[in-house]
Amino acid sequence: MVVIGPIRVGEGAVIGAGSAVLRDAPPGAVVAQSRAHP
Repeated sequence: MVVIGPIRVGEGAVIGAGSAVLRDAPPGAVVAQSRAHP
């Protein structure tokens, strides 16, 4: 996982392996792509 910038990951959010997180992930979100956003 790569986090770009000041990102918030909500409680229970799942971030996939190898994902680049570009935006906040709300609680319970599932983000899993090379350029992931909820």
